[in-house]
Amino acid sequence: MKNKRGQGISMNMIIIIILAILVLLVISIIFLGGAGTLNQRLRNIFGGSAGAYDMDLAKANCQNYCDVAKTVPNVKTSAYCTHIFRGVDSDGDGQSNGDYVCDGNNNVAPAPTMPAGSRGPAGYGNLNVICLGVICKP
Repeated sequence: MKNKRGQGISMNMIIIIILAILVLLVISIIFLGGAGTLNQRLRNIFGGSAGAYDMDLAKANCQNYCDVAKTVPNVKTSAYCTHIFRGVDSDGDGQSNGDYVCDGNNNVAPAPTMPAGSRGPAGYGNLNVICLGVICKP
């Protein structure tokens, strides 16, 4: 009998098949979902200066930060206590309405350079995501 170990699909062919599947997937998303909605989805996912940070996404991230904060030894340095969401769209118009923290009454983020005014504690908006059992302030 002959040894058949040398027969099979080459690595190059596997890479070409994977790339072809990815191209077909992108083309189908564009035609089924529309290029405009794809562009908006990508902006929402990757953020950046092209659009504002979605309020619901910021709240979901706060809840995740809360869950992690409950497991870390030094809560005061956790993302729940210190993270500042820059450029949050709080009214759904796609424009930034300022910077927000997870819980404005329980946050140790550094004060912003802008004056506090009516923005709440330290000049940040408050996402009001309460994390029971996590105390950030000393």
